[in-house]
Amino acid sequence: LQMRRTTLSSFDALRLALLRQIKSVLGVGTLRSRDYWAWRTDRRAALVRDSLTRLGPAFIKLGQVLALRPDVFGARASRELQRLRDDMPFFANADASAFIQSEVGAGPDKVFDSISPRPVAAASIGQVYKASLEGVAVAVKIQRPGVVEQVALDFLVLRSLADAALRVLPAGVVPRDLREEIDEYARI
Repeated sequence: LQMRRTTLSSFDALRLALLRQIKSVLGVGTLRSRDYWAWRTDRRAALVRDSLTRLGPAFIKLGQVLALRPDVFGARASRELQRLRDDMPFFANADASAFIQSEVGAGPDKVFDSISPRPVAAASIGQVYKASLEGVAVAVKIQRPGVVEQVALDFLVLRSLADAALRVLPAGVVPRDLREEIDEYARI
Protein backbone atom coordinates (compact mmCIF):
# COMPACT_ATOMS: atom_id res chain seq x y z
CA LEU A 1 0.00 0.00 0.00
CA GLN A 2 2.88 2.34 0.79
CA MET A 3 4.35 1.73 -2.66
CA ARG A 4 1.06 2.63 -4.30
CA ARG A 5 0.93 5.98 -2.50
CA THR A 6 4.47 6.73 -3.64
CA THR A 7 3.59 5.82 -7.23
CA LEU A 8 0.53 8.08 -7.19
CA SER A 9 2.52 10.86 -5.62
CA SER A 10 5.22 10.51 -8.28
CA PHE A 11 2.57 10.45 -10.98
CA ASP A 12 0.97 13.63 -9.62
CA ALA A 13 4.35 15.34 -9.52
CA LEU A 14 5.06 14.26 -13.08
CA ARG A 15 1.65 15.45 -14.21
CA LEU A 16 2.13 18.85 -12.55
CA ALA A 17 5.58 19.20 -14.12
CA LEU A 18 4.11 18.35 -17.52
CA LEU A 19 1.30 20.86 -17.06
CA ARG A 20 3.79 23.56 -16.06
CA GLN A 21 5.88 22.79 -19.13
CA ILE A 22 2.84 22.96 -21.41
CA LYS A 23 1.84 26.20 -19.74
CA SER A 24 5.25 27.75 -20.34
CA VAL A 25 5.47 26.55 -23.96
CA LEU A 26 1.96 27.68 -24.86
CA GLY A 27 2.18 30.85 -22.82
CA VAL A 28 -1.02 30.02 -21.02
CA GLY A 29 -1.67 32.06 -17.89
CA THR A 30 -3.48 29.39 -15.90
CA LEU A 31 -3.64 25.83 -17.11
CA ARG A 32 -5.85 23.66 -14.99
CA SER A 33 -5.92 19.90 -14.95
CA ARG A 34 -9.38 19.81 -16.55
CA ASP A 35 -8.08 21.97 -19.41
CA TYR A 36 -5.44 19.34 -20.05
CA TRP A 37 -7.99 16.52 -20.03
CA ALA A 38 -10.30 18.47 -22.36
CA TRP A 39 -7.37 19.03 -24.71
CA ARG A 40 -6.46 15.34 -24.50
CA THR A 41 -10.03 14.24 -25.25
CA ASP A 42 -10.19 16.61 -28.24
CA ARG A 43 -6.83 15.34 -29.49
CA ARG A 44 -7.88 11.69 -29.26
CA ALA A 45 -11.13 12.44 -31.08
CA ALA A 46 -9.15 14.21 -33.83
CA LEU A 47 -6.84 11.17 -34.13
CA VAL A 48 -9.85 8.86 -34.46
CA ARG A 49 -11.32 11.14 -37.16
CA ASP A 50 -8.01 11.21 -39.04
CA SER A 51 -7.69 7.43 -38.80
CA LEU A 52 -11.21 6.86 -40.10
CA THR A 53 -10.50 9.25 -42.97
CA ARG A 54 -7.36 7.32 -43.92
CA LEU A 55 -9.14 3.96 -43.65
CA GLY A 56 -11.56 4.86 -46.43
CA PRO A 57 -15.16 5.63 -47.36
CA ALA A 58 -16.95 2.88 -45.43
CA PHE A 59 -15.08 3.76 -42.24
CA ILE A 60 -15.86 7.44 -42.81
CA LYS A 61 -19.53 6.50 -43.03
CA LEU A 62 -19.15 4.51 -39.80
CA GLY A 63 -17.67 7.60 -38.13
CA GLN A 64 -20.55 9.71 -39.42
CA VAL A 65 -22.99 7.28 -37.83
CA LEU A 66 -21.02 7.33 -34.55
CA ALA A 67 -21.17 11.15 -34.58
CA LEU A 68 -24.93 10.86 -34.13
CA ARG A 69 -24.45 9.23 -30.70
CA PRO A 70 -23.08 11.84 -28.26
CA ASP A 71 -24.75 9.86 -25.48
CA VAL A 72 -22.37 6.98 -26.20
CA PHE A 73 -19.17 8.70 -27.35
CA GLY A 74 -19.44 12.08 -25.63
CA ALA A 75 -20.25 15.50 -27.00
CA ARG A 76 -16.62 16.42 -27.72
CA ALA A 77 -15.93 13.24 -29.73
CA SER A 78 -19.26 13.53 -31.56
CA ARG A 79 -18.45 17.12 -32.51
CA GLU A 80 -15.09 16.03 -33.93
CA LEU A 81 -16.61 13.09 -35.82
CA GLN A 82 -19.20 15.49 -37.25
CA ARG A 83 -16.31 16.94 -39.26
CA LEU A 84 -16.41 13.72 -41.30
CA ARG A 85 -19.62 15.12 -42.78
CA ASP A 86 -18.49 18.72 -43.14
CA ASP A 87 -14.75 18.78 -43.70
CA MET A 88 -13.50 16.12 -46.11
CA PRO A 89 -10.32 16.65 -48.15
CA PHE A 90 -10.57 17.31 -51.88
CA PHE A 91 -8.88 15.12 -54.47
CA ALA A 92 -7.00 16.39 -57.53
CA ASN A 93 -8.90 18.15 -60.33
CA ALA A 94 -6.90 16.08 -62.83
CA ASP A 95 -8.45 12.92 -61.35
CA ALA A 96 -11.93 14.46 -61.65
CA SER A 97 -11.31 15.38 -65.29
CA ALA A 98 -10.02 11.88 -66.01
CA PHE A 99 -13.16 10.39 -64.41
CA ILE A 100 -15.43 12.54 -66.61
CA GLN A 101 -13.35 11.55 -69.65
CA SER A 102 -13.62 7.84 -68.86
CA GLU A 103 -17.35 7.92 -68.06
CA VAL A 104 -18.61 10.27 -70.79
CA GLY A 105 -15.91 9.91 -73.42
CA ALA A 106 -15.08 13.62 -73.51
CA GLY A 107 -13.34 16.10 -71.26
CA PRO A 108 -15.27 18.43 -68.96
CA ASP A 109 -14.69 21.43 -71.24
CA LYS A 110 -16.43 19.56 -74.09
CA VAL A 111 -19.32 18.24 -71.99
CA PHE A 112 -20.23 21.40 -70.05
CA ASP A 113 -20.62 25.02 -71.12
CA SER A 114 -18.58 25.89 -68.02
CA ILE A 115 -17.38 24.12 -64.90
CA SER A 116 -15.89 25.58 -61.73
CA PRO A 117 -12.10 25.30 -61.57
CA ARG A 118 -12.29 24.06 -57.98
CA PRO A 119 -14.79 21.76 -56.25
CA VAL A 120 -17.38 23.42 -54.03
CA ALA A 121 -17.78 20.47 -51.66
CA ALA A 122 -16.22 17.10 -50.86
CA ALA A 123 -17.67 13.97 -49.29
CA SER A 124 -16.43 10.50 -48.45
CA ILE A 125 -17.11 9.10 -51.92
CA GLY A 126 -16.75 12.13 -54.16
CA GLN A 127 -16.76 15.85 -54.66
CA VAL A 128 -19.05 18.39 -56.30
CA TYR A 129 -18.41 21.06 -58.95
CA LYS A 130 -20.68 23.84 -60.16
CA ALA A 131 -21.25 23.67 -63.89
CA SER A 132 -23.50 24.91 -66.67
CA LEU A 133 -25.05 22.52 -69.20
CA GLU A 134 -27.03 24.00 -72.10
CA GLY A 135 -27.51 27.20 -70.09
CA VAL A 136 -28.79 25.43 -66.97
CA ALA A 137 -26.83 25.53 -63.70
CA VAL A 138 -26.05 22.00 -62.52
CA ALA A 139 -24.09 20.27 -59.78
CA VAL A 140 -21.61 17.70 -61.05
CA LYS A 141 -20.78 14.92 -58.60
CA ILE A 142 -17.51 13.13 -59.30
CA GLN A 143 -16.57 9.85 -57.59
CA ARG A 144 -13.22 9.63 -55.83
CA PRO A 145 -10.69 7.55 -57.80
CA GLY A 146 -10.94 3.87 -56.87
CA VAL A 147 -13.87 4.44 -54.51
CA VAL A 148 -15.92 1.45 -55.69
CA GLU A 149 -13.07 -0.98 -55.04
CA GLN A 150 -12.23 0.73 -51.74
CA VAL A 151 -15.81 0.53 -50.46
CA ALA A 152 -16.04 -3.17 -51.40
CA LEU A 153 -12.80 -3.86 -49.53
CA ASP A 154 -13.93 -1.77 -46.54
CA PHE A 155 -17.14 -3.75 -46.21
CA LEU A 156 -15.26 -7.02 -46.47
CA VAL A 157 -13.06 -5.85 -43.57
CA LEU A 158 -16.09 -4.69 -41.54
CA ARG A 159 -17.80 -8.02 -42.16
CA SER A 160 -14.67 -9.90 -41.01
CA LEU A 161 -14.49 -7.74 -37.87
CA ALA A 162 -18.15 -8.50 -37.15
CA ASP A 163 -17.52 -12.24 -37.56
CA ALA A 164 -14.51 -12.03 -35.22
CA ALA A 165 -16.51 -10.05 -32.65
CA LEU A 166 -19.31 -12.62 -32.74
CA ARG A 167 -16.80 -15.45 -32.15
CA VAL A 168 -14.73 -13.76 -29.43
CA LEU A 169 -17.10 -11.61 -27.39
CA PRO A 170 -19.66 -13.06 -24.98
CA ALA A 171 -23.20 -13.64 -26.22
CA GLY A 172 -25.36 -10.55 -25.99
CA VAL A 173 -22.49 -8.04 -26.28
CA VAL A 174 -22.65 -7.97 -30.07
CA PRO A 175 -26.01 -8.16 -31.85
CA ARG A 176 -26.43 -11.55 -33.54
CA ASP A 177 -27.63 -9.85 -36.72
CA LEU A 178 -24.58 -7.53 -36.96
CA ARG A 179 -23.31 -9.25 -40.10
CA GLU A 180 -26.70 -8.84 -41.78
CA GLU A 181 -26.84 -5.18 -40.73
CA ILE A 182 -23.42 -4.60 -42.32
CA ASP A 183 -24.58 -6.35 -45.49
CA GLU A 184 -27.71 -4.17 -45.55
CA TYR A 185 -25.61 -1.05 -45.02
CA ALA A 186 -23.33 -2.14 -47.89
CA ARG A 187 -26.33 -2.39 -50.24
CA ILE A 188 -27.24 1.24 -49.52
